[in-house]
Amino acid sequence: MLVGYMNRFMDALRTPKIDKPITE
Repeated sequence: MLVGYMNRFMDALRTPKIDKPITE
């Protein structure tokens, strides 16, 4: 959902490497 997407986005910003695809 939107909340999950925002959470993933924030995590992606904090983590330089994105090994997890954003499909929430």
